[in-house]
Order: sequence, then structure tokens, then C-alpha cells
Amino acid sequence: MDQSIKAIENVKEIIVNNQFKEDSFRNFVLQGGAGSGKTESLKEIIEFISNNYPNQKIACITHTNIAVDEIKSRINNDKLWVSTIHSFLNVQIKNFQKNLQEVLPNIFFIDSSDINDHDDYKKRYEKLSKLNYKLKNKKMDKVVGKRDYDRNPSDYNNFLLDEIKQINFFIKEEISLKDFRDIKYNETVFDSISEGTFSHDSLIKISFLLAEKYNLFSKIVSDKFDYIFIDEYQDTDKVLVDLLLKKIATNKKTTIGFFGDSMQGIYDGIGSLDDYIRDFNLIYIPKDDNYRCSQQVIDFLNVIRNDDIKQKVALKKDENLDSRQGSIKIYVNKIQKVKSNSRQEDKEKYIALINDAIKRVKEKNDILNLNILQLTNKSIASELKFSKLFKVFEDRYPNLEQAQIESNLKKIQIKDVIDLIVLYKNNRHNDLILKLKKNNLKIKKLDDKNNIIALLGYICDNELGLNEAIDYCYENKLLIKSPQRIDFESQSKHHFEQCDSDAVFKELKILLERDNLNTYNRAKQHCTYDIDQYDYDDFMSSYRKIKFSDSLLSNDLLLSEVLNYFNYIDENSNSDEKYLTMHKTKGTGIENVFVVLEEFFWSNYSFRSIYDPSYSNFKVKEKSEKLFYVACSRTIKNLMILINYETNNELELIREKFRGFEITELNSSDSNLLITNSDVENFTLPAVIESNIQVNI
Repeated sequence: MDQSIKAIENVKEIIVNNQFKEDSFRNFVLQGGAGSGKTESLKEIIEFISNNYPNQKIACITHTNIAVDEIKSRINNDKLWVSTIHSFLNVQIKNFQKNLQEVLPNIFFIDSSDINDHDDYKKRYEKLSKLNYKLKNKKMDKVVGKRDYDRNPSDYNNFLLDEIKQINFFIKEEISLKDFRDIKYNETVFDSISEGTFSHDSLIKISFLLAEKYNLFSKIVSDKFDYIFIDEYQDTDKVLVDLLLKKIATNKKTTIGFFGDSMQGIYDGIGSLDDYIRDFNLIYIPKDDNYRCSQQVIDFLNVIRNDDIKQKVALKKDENLDSRQGSIKIYVNKIQKVKSNSRQEDKEKYIALINDAIKRVKEKNDILNLNILQLTNKSIASELKFSKLFKVFEDRYPNLEQAQIESNLKKIQIKDVIDLIVLYKNNRHNDLILKLKKNNLKIKKLDDKNNIIALLGYICDNELGLNEAIDYCYENKLLIKSPQRIDFESQSKHHFEQCDSDAVFKELKILLERDNLNTYNRAKQHCTYDIDQYDYDDFMSSYRKIKFSDSLLSNDLLLSEVLNYFNYIDENSNSDEKYLTMHKTKGTGIENVFVVLEEFFWSNYSFRSIYDPSYSNFKVKEKSEKLFYVACSRTIKNLMILINYETNNELELIREKFRGFEITELNSSDSNLLITNSDVENFTLPAVIESNIQVNI
């Protein structure tokens, strides 16, 4: 039997068996590589349940609204609940507000169990220090060093645990004083003790705590759903898996099914279910077909997968093997790497050399509709000309997320300007007129419409700064200043005036900007005022905030950078090439892919670990392998890879890992390093064009 059919039949057998045999009630994991048709399998299984057990209710939980819409479009079943994880959990818990008030303090508590060592002590001390300052305006001494700690760890630990108990009690009291009706999910990334609300991540923890404290909650959820299916399980929070298997599944009434691929776990989810398969007796069902990729790409993916699944070509209707042919081209580029703490000038030169190598590879491969995949938005920002915008936000938010850029640009109405430009450039004049009418712009005759076109033409044809562009729109009534914009301007002005009247702030600002004294210890030595770490941290927080608002309310940033950014995010490009981050492509199929294996100074990844068996950091290695797999597995037809290396020994490791695939040395006249492998049968590739790129520093 074809394994695709066999996998689905195995799931159906579990479903039938669970109807009648409580003693052998089983849950399952359907694991399939990229392009294996997991969503189609999910659809078939739901249709099987609908046809055979029409009164049973199914919850299908996924991670994004896009995925929700895709599943809904494929399945028509009024007994089916499809939603994101957060929407699903919020609906389940929102009527338990009194109970929520009981468990909410737990997400803010500091661990009060025995302290293991100085690292553990330091981590808890620093968390306590921040909470004391935030909640009580209480300053604590700097954390003691390891040498002093090791002289008398017992006393230090006892003092810290006593302080932790006090702050935990304070948190519990603060939340208990609130109206329980105000306790809720706030749909942000922040928890708030003062408001009594909790974030995306904490919603999942809260749900588990609720189930742990009140058995009735698990029973109610189990009674509501006969099946709970998790799509893309690898990206699911471990706490949610615990909630499903340790709490809800214990009723042996609700069948829990996980659909996904551990090799595609590139976010901070559970990644693998191996431990749960063993501990909870889950039935593991592999699915090894690939309906997406060319034969050559599948052969390559089988080399970089690290589990038992070896995919094979699965043909769609009216498709033959000849139509599933493509190519693999691996380029190796010898270059002296630059570290994250190197001079900015050296880093910029290094990135320029990498970009030059990328350019030369593209020139030697005449491929239309090429998608270039790199690790970071920062590396793409330079190429697509929004690097200054990115730096403004990166300086403000050290752990920058896309949502932070978009929410701020929306707040100051620059996003509104971009929306007008997009409508204008796409000749969607009717939609443009309707949008402007909502802004109370009077449009009564043809001259009014022509005037609008001329106004937007002026914005598009001139390199305007953000402040110029927004003022031009206000003056010509293309926009009305929003309350959010007014509030942003007012708060920024008030904050600046407060800081400008603070002598300590003004002196620290001079020390930072003029003398480059950019740490607390260096600033303290030269500051004429007596400052502690709290004072310096407050200064840096205020300084970053002012610098950020100054940039957004000035002409330092050009409107064209913002437009370039949104063109990138929305994948609007007139070019045959598109730049994407490796993370951004997850789940999509792309005709022609060029993967650039370069970390761009990001220490969370090391692409050398993919081919170097001696690499010892397992966590980094696993993250790097999975991201590389996800990037390559998006390819439908042709895949190119650029690998940057430093030594000849490293080159040998690359050759060994990718034995059987054609490798081209970019900076060698003897460029074709064809490596054969008798185990790779019927494997033919077009010749790779020679190149003599010199990219040595």
C-alpha cells in the first residue's frame, strides 16, 4: 500500500478504535516532511469523521490566521472549530475570571525553590531587583560576585529566598485587590500586574494552571470536543502539549492528533514529540511522500534531514516524473569571517563582500523569479534600501519584532501615507477616492480628482522625509491628524522636556555622544553626579526613547525607506528577484530558491554545524539544521546554495557532507569540484558555470 494512503488509514483505524475501546484509547502523531500534504491529510481525516460520525465535534488548532483561512477554505463542516491557538484558549478560559484571578499571580512569581549555584542566584536576584524597582520603587545593591558568594552561599541564598517570598506575596495581594472582571487576556506580548492582564505566551501558561488547579476545567473542554487536532505541532508551546496530554486527554474521551514535522520546528515551540510518543504511548505515523519538490531537491533534503524519514517523489494528478526535474547548485566561497564585536567598518566591508558573491552567483545563473533567502532582516535591509529605518527600530527594541515596526508606523500615520501611495501606484483610483472620502476630503468634480492624483504624484516623485511627507498630507487634507499621532507627539514632547530639565540626563548624554562612554562603569567614572546602575539604566531607557521619537518625527528617515520596507513585507516587487528571510518562507512553495548560508553576526546560529560533526553546541546545531532544511525545502524546482568558509579543512567537511552533489569554488580557477557517490543513482545535474570571484579581505 502507498505510504500516503497507509498513513491516513492508520489514523482512521485509531478513530474507529477510540469509539468503542476505552481501555486501548490512543492519540497519535502524523509526521511528514515538507510538501508531504499534511493539510490535505487533515482534510481527509476530518471528512472521514464527518461522514461516519456526523454529530462529533472537532477542534482544529493552528498558529496563524492565514492557516486558519486555508483550512476553512478546504473543509466544509459545521461541527468543525478552526482557530488559532490563542483564540481557542481564550474562548475556553474567558468565563472563568474568578478562577483566573487565583492563578494569575503564578506567571509573575519568582522561583522560590532551592537555589543551585551562583548563576541561578544571579538570575533570580536580577529578576527580583527589576520587580522591586518597578513595583515598589525600591533599589537593591548590585548582585554579589561569585567569589564573595562562594564564601557563604547559604546566607546569600537565605536572604534572597526571603526577599523573593516577600515580593511574591506582594504580587498576590496586588492582583487579589483587583476586580476579577478585569482579569483577561490583553492580546499583546506584555503581562501587566498593574492592570491584571496577561500576554500571548502567558495565555497558554494560564490555561494549564487553570486545568492543574481545577479538574472541572479539563473535563468541560473534553466534553465540548471529541477531537482536538494540532496543525504544525512543532511550533506549539510545550505547555500546550502538556495541557492536552496531561490534563484533557486523561478523560479518554477526546482524541488528540498532532500533525507536523519536527525538522521544521524553527520557532520557539516544542520542536519534537519524541519524549511524549514514549511517555504517553502516542502512535507515531510517518508520511514520506513529497508533492512539492523536484527529484533533485528531494535527494538533497534527504541528506540534510536528521530523522528516519526519507522522502520520495509523490506525483499529483496529471503529473509525470519528467515534470518534477530540477537542479542543485552548491557554491563555496572562501572568506575571512568577521566577528560580531569587530569594528562597524569591518562588518560593513564584510557584508559588501558577501553581497558581491551573491551578485556574481546570480549573474552566472539566468533564472527568472528567483527568491534569495537570508538569515536576517538586517542583511536584507541593506540590499533593499531600508537599512536606516531598520537601525532606528533596532536601537529602540533590542529584540526587534516586525509587529513593533508596523504598530509604530501606524501610530504616527506613516502607514496611512504608504496605503495612499500603494493605491495610487497601482492605479486603484476608485479605492483611493473612497479612502480619502473617509478622511472627510471633499471630492465633487473631476478637477478634485485630478488634484489628488497630482498631490500623490508629488509625494512619489520627490525624496521626502517622514515629517515632510506627513505634513504635506495634512496641509493638503489627504489625511486628518489622528488622536494616536497627537498623543505620540505630545508624549514625545513631554518626555523630552522632562529629560532636558534633568541635569544628570544632560551630562550623561554628553558623555555618551561626545566621549563614547557607553557603559555604566565608564560613565560613573566621569560623571560629576553620584549615579548608580538604576540611574544609568533609566537614562539609557529615556535616551533610546527620545532618539527613537526624534527619528520618527523628523526628516532623518526618508519615506522611500518605509515604502521599500512595506514592499518587502508584502512581497511587492517589480523585479524577477525577491529577498526573504529563511523564517519568512516557512510553509510556502517557491519555484527557484537561492539560500545564502551566512549568519550575519547572529550567534544563535552556526551554519558550519550543518557539515562539521565536531561542532559541540547541540542547541545551536539543531536550530541551524532545521532552519537550513526549511529554507531548502521551500524549493519547487531549482535550488542554489552559497556556503562561506574559512579554511581548506572546512572545505573538506563541506565536500564530505554533500558528497554526490556538484560544488563550485567561487574563488578558484579550477571551479568545478565534482564529487561523485555511487550510492546516488540516476542523478544528473547541468554543469555549473565557472566563476573567478575574488572575495578575500
